[in-house]
Amino acid sequence: MARYSDIEKRGLRELFLRRETGFTPPPISAIRSLLSCAHGAKAPLGSHSSLDEDASTRLVGGFTIVEMMVAMAIITIVSAQVLFSFSGLNEGTALNSSAREMALSLRRAQSMALAVTRIPVLSAVPPAAGVRIATISPQTYLLFGDLAATRDFKYTSSAELIATQTLERGNRISRILDENSVEHDIIHLIFSSPEATLSITDEDGNDIGNLLTIELVAPNGQKKKVVARTTGQISIQ
Repeated sequence: MARYSDIEKRGLRELFLRRETGFTPPPISAIRSLLSCAHGAKAPLGSHSSLDEDASTRLVGGFTIVEMMVAMAIITIVSAQVLFSFSGLNEGTALNSSAREMALSLRRAQSMALAVTRIPVLSAVPPAAGVRIATISPQTYLLFGDLAATRDFKYTSSAELIATQTLERGNRISRILDENSVEHDIIHLIFSSPEATLSITDEDGNDIGNLLTIELVAPNGQKKKVVARTTGQISIQ
């Protein structure tokens, strides 16, 4: 049996691979060049490796100044719209809160009339308790007791004052309308003891009907209405 040297065996294997698979092993010089590039060595003059191709591709795949400016402009516009919507939402929430507080003040006056008890601030038991609302002081309204000494179905003096309520965040009273849609500058909603019967009166204490609408407006123009009826119903619209 013939014996072959290591070099002859390697040559026979390469010849077999070429014949069976069509694969040609790369030359040793090419392998050495690739290894030297991987270790940071300079490639031979005139050579062009795959690493150079990847680097050039990465340089081409960036953003231009114009593209960055357009993207920043879009982000700025979207952010401004979000902030504007958030501001409007906050003002709407504050307006709802102001309307609820006004309705609660009316309920508080109603409870005082039902309780028929001494009110510490007045040092007396008033025969009626009510709320004075005026467009001439659009950001405040008064909770008061109609004392027996006057009993005129209106707010007379600071001696009857129980509390001053202030609307939130620049909200204001824009209009006060009676059941005939007649506007009033000053009105009183007064609950008389012991059954807390509601009377709606004008500046002079004269009755103006069975229904009253108080319109509140926010700085951004949003509106809410507090509606009171002599049946005792108080609602927010």
